[in-house]
Amino acid sequence: MRKVVLLSGGVDSALILARLLRAGGDVLALCFDYGQPARSEVLASEALADYYGVKWCCPSFSVGSGEGWGFDDTTEMNQASQIVLRNRNAMFLALASAYGLALYIGAIKDDHEVFQDCRQGFFDKMGQVLGVTIETPLIKMTKAEVMQEARDLGVPLDLCVSCYRGTSCGRCLSCVERLGS
Repeated sequence: MRKVVLLSGGVDSALILARLLRAGGDVLALCFDYGQPARSEVLASEALADYYGVKWCCPSFSVGSGEGWGFDDTTEMNQASQIVLRNRNAMFLALASAYGLALYIGAIKDDHEVFQDCRQGFFDKMGQVLGVTIETPLIKMTKAEVMQEARDLGVPLDLCVSCYRGTSCGRCLSCVERLGS
C-alpha cells in the first residue's frame, strides 16, 4: 500500500519521510501550495523529495486572505491564533486521502498543546470520516527528540524550513522551538 507523507518542508515531516524510506515500500511526498506566507516551505518540500529520490506532488489551491488566516506581515507570531490557517490539517488530510489510504503527518507532542488539529483524537476522527489510516508516528515526541533523531538518521536539516515566515526569523514559535532543540 502506498504511504503518503504530508511533507511540509519542515524537520518533523522530513524525519517521517526518512523513517518510511528506511522501512521500504512505495512512498509519495505530498505538499500543498495554498498561498501560505512561507513560500519557502514548498521549495523545501520539493528539495527534500529530490534529495530522497521520491515522487513529489504539490497540488495548489487558494483559501484567500480572509479571516481564516490569523496573521499579517506585521503580526508577531507567538500565539497559536497568529500562526497558521485555521483547520489547515483538516483540509490537507481531506485532500491527501485522494492520493492514498495510509497518510503520515508530522504532528508532535509540542503541537497538540497549541493546535487543536494536532491531537490524536482529531486524527482518529478524521481517519474515520475519510476512510483512511492517519499515522502520527511523532505525536509523543518533543521537538528536541525529533531534532536528535533527525540528526541521527542524517536528515538534511539544511534543506528543512521551520519558520512560519519562511525566513528563519528566530522569533516565531517554530523558530524558537527549533533553536531550543
